[in-house]
Amino acid sequence: MKVYVNGNAVFVLEGMTVRHALLAANLREKAEPFLVRDEWGNEVGLDGALHEGQKLFVLGVPRNSK
Repeated sequence: MKVYVNGNAVFVLEGMTVRHALLAANLREKAEPFLVRDEWGNEVGLDGALHEGQKLFVLGVPRNSK
């Protein structure tokens, strides 16, 4: 399934989590977990479920960077 992380399309399998989408986008967790928000500005947990076409934004990471 295709989801978007900071504007970049990434592909993950059904049942994967937000954490898997971040890894697919070549983002790694640092000492502190990432703050991830959806397209409506809601905070999303790293263990949260994904759906097709979901848009995620990681704060502190420049848009369209890998």
